[in-house]
Amino acid sequence: MRSSLAACFVLSLSLSGWSPAMTVEERSTLIDELSSEDFTKRTEASQALVNEAETNLQEVLQQVLEVMRSSSNPEVDRQTKEVIRAMYRRHKLGIGDVDCGWKLGWFLDHNGKNLSSMPMVLEVVEGGPADKAGLVPGDVITHLGRESLRSKHSRNEFVEKVAKKRPGEKLNLKVRFSGAKGAFEIYNKHKKKNCVVVPVVRPPGGQLEAVDNADVKRWIAEVTGEPS
Repeated sequence: MRSSLAACFVLSLSLSGWSPAMTVEERSTLIDELSSEDFTKRTEASQALVNEAETNLQEVLQQVLEVMRSSSNPEVDRQTKEVIRAMYRRHKLGIGDVDCGWKLGWFLDHNGKNLSSMPMVLEVVEGGPADKAGLVPGDVITHLGRESLRSKHSRNEFVEKVAKKRPGEKLNLKVRFSGAKGAFEIYNKHKKKNCVVVPVVRPPGGQLEAVDNADVKRWIAEVTGEPS
């Protein structure tokens, strides 16, 4: 890297994006499979729970939390926490099942009156979609298609838009400041280029952006009504 989660039925639901409501017992079976020695079974169980949370977030989250808090098995603790993080990524951050091979941050811009921002590339995975498109750390993404990305919450809004894309669906991006090494150089060069990023399916266990545990706890309190 350069710096600057059941059977065929479950898999088919993951691919289609639709799943019928599960019973408590069915969810319990999937949670039990999180500690399976079979990596594929663990991955499919995790993904099925995250998919189920699309339409039944509060119940699924509370059931996973109950198991996490009552189990003394370290593997159950680790896997349930990762499922909760995956739910947080999808429901709060809008990070879905596509992978662009980048880590994004914010480029802050002040025009003398108002502060705004645009998404900025912090890291790219070598050989990933962003790398293949020619993006490098420091690039600032100004447009998705013809839509300007400049706003106070640019990075999160852009992540949500990307999460709605399907693997293979092209992202036509307008990028500036490519290759700039500092703010002074950025404002003086104003380099621009167009890039096409083609998202791929996020691999099981693939690179995920780190999340802040305090943010996850606050989100859990919002969803469940528990004290944060």
